[in-house]
Amino acid sequence: MAEVLAKDVIYVPKGLAKDGYLDFSNWEEAKKAMDANWEALSKCDEVARKNKIFIGRIFSIGVADGKAMYQVIGETKTRFKVQHCTGLGDDYADHHFGYGGSFSKKEVLRYLDWEDGMRALFAKNSKKK
Repeated sequence: MAEVLAKDVIYVPKGLAKDGYLDFSNWEEAKKAMDANWEALSKCDEVARKNKIFIGRIFSIGVADGKAMYQVIGETKTRFKVQHCTGLGDDYADHHFGYGGSFSKKEVLRYLDWEDGMRALFAKNSKKK
C-alpha cells in the first residue's frame, strides 16, 4: 500500500472570509465553495477508508436543523485529535466535541462506527432498488 500523505486526507476549507466562515452575501460563490468543500472532505474520508487509517475519517453529529462535522487529524496510542470542519454551510459545533481537540479513541470510534454502519445500510438499500 502506498504511503498516504496528510495533504491527501486532512481537510482544509476553501473560500472562507477573513472571519473564517463563508460569506453568504454572495450566495453563488458561497454555494460553489460549500460544494467544493463537501467534495474535498468526502474525498479525504474516502482515501482514509480505502487505506484503512483513522486520520482523515469524518463523522457528523446532529445539531439543531443540521449537523456538526468533524475529522480525525491526529492519533496517539489512546487518543484522536479531532478538528471541527467549516466551510460546509451552517458550520454547527457539537456541545461535546466543540471546535475540536483531543478525545479518547473510544469516544470517536463510536461515531466512526456509526458512520460506517449508516454507509453500509444505505448501500444495501440502494442495491435493492
